[in-house]
Amino acid sequence: MKRYLIIIVHIAAWACLFLLPFAFSPRFRDPSFQFSTPFIWMLTTMDIFLVFFFYLNTEIFIPRLLARRHWIWYFLLIIICLILFIQIPRLFEQAIRAELPAEIKERLGRRRRQGGSSFSIFNGASAVFFLVFTVSTCMKVMQQWLGAEKKRKEIENDKIVSELSFLKMQINPHFLFNTLNNIYSLAVVKSDATAGAVLKLSSIMRYVLTDTKTDWVPLENEIKFIHDFIELQKVRLTEKVKIVFEVNGVVEQKQIAPLLLIPFVENAFKYGISAKESSSIVIALTAKNDSIDFVIDNSIVALETDKIENTGIGLKNTQRRLELLYPDQHTLEMKQEGNHFHVHLTLNR
Repeated sequence: MKRYLIIIVHIAAWACLFLLPFAFSPRFRDPSFQFSTPFIWMLTTMDIFLVFFFYLNTEIFIPRLLARRHWIWYFLLIIICLILFIQIPRLFEQAIRAELPAEIKERLGRRRRQGGSSFSIFNGASAVFFLVFTVSTCMKVMQQWLGAEKKRKEIENDKIVSELSFLKMQINPHFLFNTLNNIYSLAVVKSDATAGAVLKLSSIMRYVLTDTKTDWVPLENEIKFIHDFIELQKVRLTEKVKIVFEVNGVVEQKQIAPLLLIPFVENAFKYGISAKESSSIVIALTAKNDSIDFVIDNSIVALETDKIENTGIGLKNTQRRLELLYPDQHTLEMKQEGNHFHVHLTLNR
């Protein structure tokens, strides 16, 4: 469809250009005026030459010479084409003059004897040539620029997709590694909770390996994933650890990038729980009309305070994914206040 539209535009543009001599002819002032046959042949020859030059310039001269910076050859060929074009009226001059009325012949004769041009009606040929030359050059250069810009954006988008896939691949094994460590610790002490933990892990990994293949997932699926993750973590926790997970607002019909929130939850469990002292993790997700708020507040275990600056590959990857997936559409605040670490993420999408 686009190709046919371009063809129609070209035909309409050429038709307008070819009809200009007839639109401004003396026929509108003198109904008896008629174009002579040699004059019509001359206009036809000039029109054919202009069409030929237009596509010669756009399809050969510019791509093979101007685009490759062969400036001298390019402008030399343009000058040659100009010289050939302005010679066309001269070829028909005698035949056209022969059919002119006697008074016009006399007027042209006087003008030539006074040193003027005897065929001033054709003096605008060079102007028409330069008009076609300018339009064709600007159109082709613009077309090439737009094509290069489109290709650049495609390469940039491919790069972003590849980078996102790489980041997601890094997050999945990272999460699996930590979870297997938890189950391993249960198996070592021969806990009765081991079997249930394996089932939870199976459910979680089904989500990781299937649902997260798409760029966006329903927010309620991501919430269920976080809930299952928390339940799996609780298996190894003692009563000294308080875990709160709250969901507010309407989460249906909302989308989110998969595995975007879990690194923050992982980080909270990594640095915010202790088997020896009281600790807490409070997680709150609020779905609003035009945004999603995700807040985590967790204790910082004393032995891990000096490590809080290094939050691991999960958070670093998540920050990069936020930059790619939510450019200028998110705010992320992570700060330590006393013995608590606070995360506040807002997604505006």
